[in-house]
Amino acid sequence: MHSSLPVPLSTKALLMQRGHIMKFQKLTPNLVVRDVARSMEFYRSVLGFQPAITVPDQPPYVFGSVTAGGVEIFFNDQKAVAEDYPALGAKPIGGSLAYSLK
Repeated sequence: MHSSLPVPLSTKALLMQRGHIMKFQKLTPNLVVRDVARSMEFYRSVLGFQPAITVPDQPPYVFGSVTAGGVEIFFNDQKAVAEDYPALGAKPIGGSLAYSLK
């Protein structure tokens, strides 16, 4: 059976047709972890990242980030995530990922 309905343009093709060019500048993984400080230390000591931000300033942290060149990674404490987003906090670690796109 052949459909006479037009095939929709992809989002990229549609934006290009309208004169818009989408350029991604940054993608930041936002990981849920059991221990923010320990995760940051692993990325620092093993992978060469540098600490960037922590909340609060002293451990135990509920949030932290590391950077290396143009790469940035966010770490969120699992318990804090569960308080703010119960559905996400109920998922096992490793089963979900959020990211920030700029």
